[in-house]
Amino acid sequence: MSALPSFDVSGKIACVTAASSGLGRRATVTLANAGAQVVGGARRLHGLRDWPSESTGKTAISRNETADDLAGPLLFLCSQASAYVTGQMLFVDGGYMAK
Repeated sequence: MSALPSFDVSGKIACVTAASSGLGRRATVTLANAGAQVVGGARRLHGLRDWPSESTGKTAISRNETADDLAGPLLFLCSQASAYVTGQMLFVDGGYMAK
């Protein structure tokens, strides 16, 4: 029996910090199992490499993201090339929002 009652967060996006281990990792699994698209961040990348994801098949390209998929947009946002970009959302989600 679960300590928490069942809940449905389908269609919601959850951002979890410290997602590579401990309570953060457990939160990512719980939220993903409840239907959320989970974005996790951590200081240690090794814990995210085998991070469970429920998003496969929910994106237009039917696969999970990789570090290489995120590298280009992150480099752009951290560079002088994005100096004039303000108040915008950049979706790097494999077409999830478009599907």
